[in-house]
This record gives sequence, structure tokens and C-alpha cells, in this order.
Amino acid sequence: MDKRLDKEEFSEIWRLAEEVGEIGYWEWDLQTNETYWSEQKKKIYGLERMEEGSFETFLSVIDEETRQLVEQEIAQVLAGEKEFYDLQHRIFLRNGREVWVHEKGYLLYDENGEPRKMVGVVLDITERKRLEKDLVFHRSKSSYYENFDPLTRLPNRHAFYRQLEQAISETGHFVLIMIDLEDFGSINNIFGHRFGDRVLARLARKLEELAGRGNTYRYGADEFVLLIRDLQDTEGLLSRLRHHLFDLPLQVEDQSVTLRFNAGVIHFPEDAHTLTDLISGAGTALTYAKSQPHSRIIRFQPYMQERISRTYHGVDALYQAIEQRAFVPYYQPIIDLSGGKVLGVEALARWIGPDGHPISEPDRFLPLAREHRLIHRIDYQIIEQALKDFSKWRNAGLDIRLSVNVYLDDFSRAGFSALFRRYQPKLKHLIVEVSEQEFLTCSKAEREQLEILRNLGIQISIDDFGTGYSSLRYLHALPIDEIKIDRSFIEDLPEDPQSKDLVHVIKNIGEIYGLQCVVEGVEREDQSRFLASIGLPRQQGFLFARPMDAEACTQYLENNC
Repeated sequence: MDKRLDKEEFSEIWRLAEEVGEIGYWEWDLQTNETYWSEQKKKIYGLERMEEGSFETFLSVIDEETRQLVEQEIAQVLAGEKEFYDLQHRIFLRNGREVWVHEKGYLLYDENGEPRKMVGVVLDITERKRLEKDLVFHRSKSSYYENFDPLTRLPNRHAFYRQLEQAISETGHFVLIMIDLEDFGSINNIFGHRFGDRVLARLARKLEELAGRGNTYRYGADEFVLLIRDLQDTEGLLSRLRHHLFDLPLQVEDQSVTLRFNAGVIHFPEDAHTLTDLISGAGTALTYAKSQPHSRIIRFQPYMQERISRTYHGVDALYQAIEQRAFVPYYQPIIDLSGGKVLGVEALARWIGPDGHPISEPDRFLPLAREHRLIHRIDYQIIEQALKDFSKWRNAGLDIRLSVNVYLDDFSRAGFSALFRRYQPKLKHLIVEVSEQEFLTCSKAEREQLEILRNLGIQISIDDFGTGYSSLRYLHALPIDEIKIDRSFIEDLPEDPQSKDLVHVIKNIGEIYGLQCVVEGVEREDQSRFLASIGLPRQQGFLFARPMDAEACTQYLENNC
């Protein structure tokens, strides 16, 4: 048989419900204006247990805007327009804390049908509001990152695709310009990644200045895209880009930074009609621009695709040649005229065809190999074979040294440093040549790697000295034993006075820093005599011998050492 709770038992159950659910209960007598607040209601509103709550107390903790909402809500309930009093609002406690509450109540009527009392409950929803606010924030943040790049504050690639689709659907005229920074990694290596980030952010603002706000997108790590609609003066914009990007350094904080760019341009609808073709065409023009000797802005032309295709065929051929070990060292002697002997040989990369003869000039395949990150594999094959040949020559009693060319990032490859350690006893006769441009951009880790090589007894030489951005600061700071004077400085010797002065200066720099000097590209007797007369007897060039394979070099060394 059902047993209904008496009033005392119900009160106890309600008290427990209040504690567990942290729900406050209240009553408001509409005839006497007296109120009753439960202990939980007082707790939510910051009252002491012994204090009495009132309607006035309630009104005192809400702001004017909320008070108007409360009065409106009560009026609608009393008029029968609404069944429940139901509001979420803020209250401000005496300790200054802001609390959000959810109040809900309804009317009780007397026997005459007149409103007698309003009763209701209150719940502290502050934490829920905080979570809702956090959720909105994170959703907004997530939406931002889906569409914007946080570093440059530019719209990202996804936003660009949407805008490009919209521009195509509007069937108007627009221009797409894809811009790529050349060798941006050097900025990070020299100045650090934080400075590199500031360079990208400053570049983003510069592009917005030139192309107009809302037209610039960050397409990749160091790639940007300009989407210019209804452009009346395309050439004017391209001219401004050339001037501000190619001719003027970028000011970043207190630094003046010279960046190198390439850009591919494509027009809609003249050059392409679909999103895929537009992006492909702009990328093709950009790739073609990057293949040119200097920074360029180039408009897409259909023939470019064929030339790029040939380039990729060349890359495929490189892969095959590496797998077939078709890259071998050829050796060119270095002569010391002061002692009338062969000082050593330099190992040079040659790509050998099936007929046993070189099939491509190094200045054609080496840049392609480096661009496509294959150079370390070629270097490994060349140096591995050169060290084997060198070991045989030394074991045969030939007192010579060996020079090999490396790129500094070769040493980040597994097993590259270990290649030298196999020939430990002979390493004091080994010279590692690194181009001047490589020395300029070398990182701390790469400098440390050069120090490790020197500790093994290997000497370090700057190749093509004087052709790049060398400075006395680098000569002083880097682990260097030798400089190789580039052929461009001696072409007009001995007739040209300026060439004479330059060679004298380079020789003196070497002497100041205690560096040996070797002159490359010596082809005539008068050049050689002049160089020897001013104290540059170490020479290399066609005058003495052309590069030769290992068999021919062995015979040459046996006859001349």
C-alpha cells in the first residue's frame, strides 16, 4: 500500500536534493511580499545562513538591464501570458564575484483563482557558462586556424581555394600570381628561425601593401599567392612587385634583409579556365622562373610545361644513374711550381654513359641534382670511390694529397661522416673543399661538423673564393686551411691591372690568416708565370692536365711524382 510522505519527510528529501543537486528553493508571497529562501538559495546568492533573503535583496544583486527583464518576465507570468518565470542572468555578490544563475518559477493560486504565491528554484550555472564561453572561443579559434595562417595573419591555402572558386564562378577577369622565396632556409640558418618568422610576417604586410588588403594568401611555408580581381593595370602591379621585392631590401626591425624571389603569373580566362589548370599553370610558370639564372616574374606559356617535363625526365635519369653507380671521379692534378712536383689531385664528378664516356657536363647535372635533393647521393659515390683510389696511390708510395668537394648538408645524411673515418691514417693528406656560398650560409651544427673533420686531420678549403659574399669576418670565424682563387680573377692576367691588384689582395688576405692559396683555371703559360712570380705557385688548370679517369690518373702520377 502506497505511503505518502508527510510534510516533515518531504522537507528532508527536498533538503537532500538541494545539497546533492546544489539547487536552491524560494517562495514569494504576493499578498504579504514576504519571501523564503532555502539554505542553498542563500549560499548561491552569497548570504550568511542566518540572514533572511528578500525580493529587495534579489534586486540589489542584479544590474539595471537584468532588473528590467525580471520585471517584464514576472509581469507576463502574472498576466497569464507565460506559464513559467524562466531567466538566466548574472548576479554580483558582495565579495565582487560574478555568478550566473538559472531561475525558474511558477504561480500558486488561492481558492478564488487569484495568484497567491510564486515558488521556484535557482541553479548556479557559472561553470556551465564558462565552459560554453570556452567552447565558443575554441570553435572560433579552430575556425580561424582553418582559414588563416597565425604567423602572417593572412588567409591560408584553404581560404584561397574557396576564393578562387568564387572568382571563377563570377566569370570576370582576374590574375593569379604565385610567389616563392628562393633559399629562405639561409635566413633561418644565419639569423635563426624567430627572425625568419618575423621576415615572413613583414613580407606579408609588404605584399598586402602592394596588392591590396584581402588579395594576398599564404600558400605554403615560403610561398604566397596574389589573387587580383578586375585589375586594370597588370603590368603596373608586376612592376611594383619587381621594384619592391627584387630591387629593394626588406626592413625587418633594425635589419636590412635582401630576399630572392620568383613568381609565376596566370590570367583568367585567357590562360586557363578551371581551378586545377590555374594552379597548375601558375606553378609551372613559377617553376620555369626558378630555373632561370636570376629572380624572375614570368607569365605562363604552354611551352613551359614541355620544358619542365624534360627537366623531370632529367631527374628520372639522375635516379637511374645513381642506382647504376654511373657517377665516378675524374681527377685533375694540382701542381706546386715552387718544387716542380704534383701536389695532389682534385676529384671531380663525371656522369659516365654505357660507352664509358662522360655524357653530361657537371654544371648541368649537379645543379639539377642539388635542386632535387640528390646531390648527397652523388657526392657519396664520388668520395667513396675517390678515397679508394687515393688509398691505393698512397699505398703505392705516391706522396700526393686528395681534394674532394662536398655540400655541408651532406653531413646530415646517415653514414656520410663515417665514410671518411674508414681512411683515418690517410686523412691528414685529405682536403675537403666547400664553396664560398656554402660557407656563408652554414649553420652552427655544420661548423661543428667541419671542426670534427679537422680534428680527424682533414684540411678545409674554400672553393671559388671571391665570387660570392665572403668577408674577413668569415675567414676569421670558420675552420679554414686553404682558399682556392676562382678562375674568373685570372682570365685577364697578366695584362689587366685591376686583375693583378685583385689577385694580390686575395694572396695577402691568405697570408694574413695563414692560409694556403691554390689558383684554379690556369690555362696559359703567361698566367702561370705571373702567378708564380707573385708567390702563388700552387696552380690547377688545363695548362697542366685535363680531368682524367682513375686509370689515366694513375699513369700520370707514376710518370710525374
